[in-house]
Amino acid sequence: MMMPVESWTQELSTLFIINRMQLRRAAYKILGDWDLSDDTVQDAYIKVTEVSAMQNVKQPLAYLFQIVRNLAIDRYRRSIFETELFKLEEEGLCVQALTGMRETNAINRQHLTLMA
Repeated sequence: MMMPVESWTQELSTLFIINRMQLRRAAYKILGDWDLSDDTVQDAYIKVTEVSAMQNVKQPLAYLFQIVRNLAIDRYRRSIFETELFKLEEEGLCVQALTGMRETNAINRQHLTLMA
């Protein structure tokens, strides 16, 4: 039996408020970051409130944990992908620049003299 949207939204909000810390901890176990865990729980809340089919779920708390878990895994995978993608770019920042070294400056002057 479907309940009215207003009472469903109220029940959902109550579930999130009461279980916020447990949902946050579930996300933290995957992400290892409290701020990202908070973001994940908020994203889960938004996602669930947008889906009216959730009104038919028999165990809404278990469903909420599953949504938080899935979003945390997606966020973790994305961060791993981005880390691998940009790692090579960041490694280039640590390479010593050859300009400014005395030997390099001397060689460059010799090349300019030969070209002139």
